[in-house]
Amino acid sequence: MKHLFSPITINGMTLANRIVMPAMHLNYTMGGEVSDQLIAFYAERAAGGAGLLIVGGCSIDKAGGGPMLIGLDEPRFEPGLERFVREVGSAGEKVKLGAQLYHAGRYSWSMLTGMQSISASALPSRYTHEMPRALTLDEIPEVQHKFVAAALRARDVGFDCCEIIASAGYLINQFLSPLVNQRDDEYGGSFANRARFGIEVVQQVRQALGPDYPLLVRVAGNDFMEGGQGSAETIQVAQLYVEAGADCINVTGGWHETRVPQLTMSVPRGAYVYLASGVKRALDVPVVASNRIPDPLLADRIIAQGHADLIGMARPLIADPELPNKARRGESKLIRNCIACNQGCFDAVFAGMPVGCMVNARVGREHQVQLRPAEHKRKVIVVGGGPAGMEAARVAALCGHQVVLFESEDQLGGLLPMAAAPPGRQEFNELTRYFRETLAQLGNVELRLGTEATIDEIVAEQPDAVIIATGAEPIVPEFARDADPARVLMAHDVLSSKRIVPGDAVIIGAGAVGCETALFLADRDTIDPQTACFLLEQKAESPERVQQLLNQCSRKIALIEMQGRIGADIGKTTRWTVLKDLRRYGVRTRVNKRVVGLTQSGLLLESDGMEPEEMTAETIVIAVGYRSRPSALYKQLEQKGIKGLLIGDAKAARKVLEAVREGFDAANGL
Repeated sequence: MKHLFSPITINGMTLANRIVMPAMHLNYTMGGEVSDQLIAFYAERAAGGAGLLIVGGCSIDKAGGGPMLIGLDEPRFEPGLERFVREVGSAGEKVKLGAQLYHAGRYSWSMLTGMQSISASALPSRYTHEMPRALTLDEIPEVQHKFVAAALRARDVGFDCCEIIASAGYLINQFLSPLVNQRDDEYGGSFANRARFGIEVVQQVRQALGPDYPLLVRVAGNDFMEGGQGSAETIQVAQLYVEAGADCINVTGGWHETRVPQLTMSVPRGAYVYLASGVKRALDVPVVASNRIPDPLLADRIIAQGHADLIGMARPLIADPELPNKARRGESKLIRNCIACNQGCFDAVFAGMPVGCMVNARVGREHQVQLRPAEHKRKVIVVGGGPAGMEAARVAALCGHQVVLFESEDQLGGLLPMAAAPPGRQEFNELTRYFRETLAQLGNVELRLGTEATIDEIVAEQPDAVIIATGAEPIVPEFARDADPARVLMAHDVLSSKRIVPGDAVIIGAGAVGCETALFLADRDTIDPQTACFLLEQKAESPERVQQLLNQCSRKIALIEMQGRIGADIGKTTRWTVLKDLRRYGVRTRVNKRVVGLTQSGLLLESDGMEPEEMTAETIVIAVGYRSRPSALYKQLEQKGIKGLLIGDAKAARKVLEAVREGFDAANGL
């Protein structure tokens, strides 16, 4: 990976490698103050070997920020910022640090800022559902000056560079977009007028900083908004930003409001590199490619092929701070890849919670939780090879204990293979791969696959502690317990391909498992992307026909949900993409319906205050959730005087995020 780990210079600032951690809201800075939590988080990423860490967003004023953003708008924040630069900088031998100058415009929430948001025009935001106030001509220079003041403060406290955010639908992007900017003065109308606000910000910041301080601008490669800014305009405005004084252009994807997925695991790796490539071909300054590039081999290839000069890795470095060091040492197999689940990061941000990570239990806790080397090495038995059990085995081994992991199946993963089965969810396999590779590399873990752990076997091992992570089992409703197994199937068996679903299907339960089962079945009735590309390349079918074949599901699939919402247990930043795919495939949904029984031709549905109705169903799939698998082993251990710990779904059926965290904490606390 010689390209990824070659140095590069941006206006006098030499980076040791091409890996950039873009700014990402973390919600670690209450009241704008730098915290121990923030410093510890970034110090670990600095030590992990990244070339440049861009911190942010850093609020340039109250109207465009919020209480959980890093404050860069007042002198009182300077001591904390200086401490941040000093301590994070010393954690990484060659790391460089940048501050992102942030103003959300109409994306600001009045309940957080205490004031009405501002924008180019007074048009309501679909993101906040609030009405902003249009900036007057007299106010525009005041806001631009705040960018300048924040840039000077960033430089003076010791940051190596700063970045102006002109992407994602934030203030500068709002002036540029014809969708939002409906002004009739010199800041609206033509492209030149709409670009004026952002260009002036770059010019003024450059003039204040002088010619020798590195300045980056982050742009939206394409708004992906109907009537908004496309990729051709991005190239034009990027050229103007460079003429105005930008030393590097950081290219990301679309707005928060877009209905085109940007960051979920359904987005193919490197899908938006073409946006950076188009900008790079038009510029003579370094260009950063971002979004869904978790693999250093892919990153190296992007640079080698000339599509970009640097690679943005935000969530990949959240998932594994050591990614750069591991890749440089040739240990890519041991990288704990981000799987783009959004559970711990974006779902947390949009809920106003501190960022965590599904695959890395220490994220946000770096200042509190460290691996505790064992003072006395113990024999630890782990029962169950799902996420909780695998993490417990890994951490116990790293702490120095001798570990034996029992798994009744002949492979590791637990429910992860089922989670990876639906279309666009294959990244879940990465977590299983990581654990498999890591456990194999550790010399003090013995795997006993295809082996049921009995009390006699465990006692024979003379363990000091037993961690029970036997997972969950599907819930079987009473009406389905004596049903014909050829006609009534469990979603668990469908997703694991143990059972084939013939013909039309009705899925009972429209939570995450039910929705994913519907997508799993629908996808098998359509052509795959490779076939679609072949048909388009050969002009064998029209683009319209290929689109139809990609989306057309020949069987009828329906989802039945007793609650009022489909996918209620799916995270906010992913749920909308699942609903979009269900609509695309033509999956029918029925909410507020309870299944009260089966008939010869289908099932009976009941609603409050309504007579039961019959629904025809050729095949019925049960997806009403999971419950903890009863463990007689736990009580048997107690009777033998052996310490037993219940973790993960064996304790209570929840998400992988909780399972991994409990596995870490249980093993680290031995």
